[in-house]
Amino acid sequence: MDTMFQCFHLPDLTFQYSFGTQGQGPNDFVLPSITPVKYQKNGFVVLDGINLKHISVEKDKAIVQTSTLNYGLNCFNDLISISDSSYCCNGGFENEKEFRFLYPDGNHESWGEYPETEERFGSVLGRNQAYIKMTVTKPDKSCFVSFYQHIRRFRIYGKDGELKRDVILDILPGQERPDVDDYLRFIHPISIYATDSYIYTLNLDMTTEEIENRKTTPNIQVFDWEGKPLTQYKLDCFINTFVVDEVANKIYGAFVEDEDHIYVFNLPRL
Repeated sequence: MDTMFQCFHLPDLTFQYSFGTQGQGPNDFVLPSITPVKYQKNGFVVLDGINLKHISVEKDKAIVQTSTLNYGLNCFNDLISISDSSYCCNGGFENEKEFRFLYPDGNHESWGEYPETEERFGSVLGRNQAYIKMTVTKPDKSCFVSFYQHIRRFRIYGKDGELKRDVILDILPGQERPDVDDYLRFIHPISIYATDSYIYTLNLDMTTEEIENRKTTPNIQVFDWEGKPLTQYKLDCFINTFVVDEVANKIYGAFVEDEDHIYVFNLPRL
């Protein structure tokens, strides 16, 4: 399609309309992120380069407005909203610190310690790539959680960056520390979704070679906001992104290699 977004009606998934022109216009899109920076009452916000696209979804159309992140930076990887006007993103591949706070006055601050130094990897860049992570905010903005992709470990932080939980899961397959050779590392979460009650992670739990050979299918793991593992759901097909509807007890997923389908899974009650 010529547009970048498609809207469907729930629960029957009937197509409604599409929107989002790719181009250089003030409200056009270049390369928007897959995961929203935040959800709002009638829509969501996505990162597009150094711009935020505020999208209001109406019954018969979507309205797009643009604002710019004026922090003197050219990259905001894994950007999340932690308050009405403050954000948090990854510190960057060359940064000694894990995260960067972005304040409403235009200032920013690096903070957060990695689980190990760069010595084993030979460089800060190598260490930071091994400890790549995915972060999501609790909808009530009281805290946020960050999952390392190559080890079974995640950390829950207060909205001010205070470490509340550091959780290491003793589950196979996996490694205690990421392998120096990135081809030998396990890939665990590839997508995260959070509600006020639970944290959901979509996991591969395979090495690159095992993924290429389709050794198994992904699974979804569920945690509470105290960091306690609750359950795991084994999927019967590949998806790479998802959202959860706890009211209808459904999981909706999509797969990058299949643009023609939306996958719907029944979600057992916890």
